[in-house]
Amino acid sequence: DLKRAFKQQEQLTYLNQVTDEMSDISKELRKVNNSTTMTPQEKRKQIEELTRRRNSLAIDSMNKIKEMGK
Repeated sequence: DLKRAFKQQEQLTYLNQVTDEMSDISKELRKVNNSTTMTPQEKRKQIEELTRRRNSLAIDSMNKIKEMGK
């Protein structure tokens, strides 16, 4: 059915965007972990913030996908 196919395409497009954002956050996390100029406290603060962003994105995206499926 065309309506169902459109919904699935919309979900896939959204998931691709989320995947790109997750990838960007992971790259930032690697940069922080590999930094030789940041103090351990600075690293911890950055890692905590990036982890919060990633977790929030994951939760929000799952909720949005559920809503899109209705």
